[in-house]
Amino acid sequence: MTCGGRWRAGCRIIDDAVATQDTITQLIGAIRRVGREVPGAGAVIAAVCTGHDYRGVGKPRIDWTDPAAKDALVSALVCDANAVVAAFAEVELDEPAAAALALLALVAGQDVEPAEGSDGRDGRWRIARKVAPDRVISTVDPQARHTRKSQSNRKDGYRAHMVAEPETGLITDEALTMAAGADNSDAALAQQFLTQDEQGGDEQGGAPSGDGPTAADPAPGSGGDTADETTSDNAATGDPAESAAAAQAAAHDRAPAGSNAAGSNGQAQALSWYGDSAYGTGELRGEIERAGHHAVIKPKPVQPAVPGGFTIDDFTVDEDSGTVTCPAGQTRPLSATRTVTFGALCRDCPVRAACTTAKAGRTMVLHERDDLLRAARVDWAADPALREDYRTYRPNVERTVSQVATQSGRRIKLRYRGTTKNNAWLKYRTAALNLRNLIGRGLTGVGGIWVLAT
Repeated sequence: MTCGGRWRAGCRIIDDAVATQDTITQLIGAIRRVGREVPGAGAVIAAVCTGHDYRGVGKPRIDWTDPAAKDALVSALVCDANAVVAAFAEVELDEPAAAALALLALVAGQDVEPAEGSDGRDGRWRIARKVAPDRVISTVDPQARHTRKSQSNRKDGYRAHMVAEPETGLITDEALTMAAGADNSDAALAQQFLTQDEQGGDEQGGAPSGDGPTAADPAPGSGGDTADETTSDNAATGDPAESAAAAQAAAHDRAPAGSNAAGSNGQAQALSWYGDSAYGTGELRGEIERAGHHAVIKPKPVQPAVPGGFTIDDFTVDEDSGTVTCPAGQTRPLSATRTVTFGALCRDCPVRAACTTAKAGRTMVLHERDDLLRAARVDWAADPALREDYRTYRPNVERTVSQVATQSGRRIKLRYRGTTKNNAWLKYRTAALNLRNLIGRGLTGVGGIWVLAT
């Protein structure tokens, strides 16, 4: 069986195995964890902490309908956390103890801000009226994250990234990462897959990106009832040996992305990489171009600074001379940081109302690969064949990605904590789906070897 030199990247947020915790629960849980993990911390907590009895269970007994009582509790818990962190600031700790202390410092700062009229030094805090970037959502699984696939679609869990061949639906690479963070974005992982393809797949199966403390123990009582999911530390279903053999057989038929795209002379041919607008970054487009491949990626739409006004595409950029010309014909130099400032030139501009509302005039920062981003938007708008090509091959992979993240029409819930074991689960899951796909295409065992009808 041969593939057509097309590869489509896709991603799904998969629910984590733990409950999302509120700020108060996280603070109490993190202090208790320090008491368990850090030598001598129990005595320190008893001596310096006054906000709660951390030896007990459950939440503090306060009037939860009283905002002032909740603010007072938050202030006391944050002060307790800061006191514990300060007590061990100069102490050399082993890795588990240091991770517990780092987690406490993180949760003590990610969700709170000084109370109104305070700078925090007087010990008055409140829960912040915003969501911290890369927020830890549970002290039980510190690598589970809060993220958004869109402004209206909020998710908690992990991000499962995949590359698949759109004509066959075979998954050629996968990785599970934390759901938030620049290094775990859709485009960043697609760039890693592209690099692995160039290296012949030698790095496939490497550890996924995941910063921060790790707690990779199975979560008790978690969901996930798919027959392809894992039920042991080896991420195998049923007999581990049989599952490992099945995964190995499927992996044998899984080629690294692009391995079937070689010409008869052994020279690798150009591949077409498909992706939605989440993959439309300048960095990924640049890597695809550098590798000699073709990007069939829907560009991200550009938004005007003024509703109905000019967008960045209405400005002419001359990379050779390092200048930018605005729609009114004014030309300004591009700085070393790729910033262009029109300033006073906007003061009496007849089209200012359609360009900017800033008192100091229009200022823009151009991407390093602004040329590729502009060209992609032009090509997408002007080439109906490109849009049709995208629409033809995108849905097949969407179905494949959906199969990974669902079972019997229901969303899968991960069984493990941390990226390491959940990444192992993802690899077994995709291997099993590939094997099912190949069996449906005629894969059979003949004389002790796998044979696929062509």
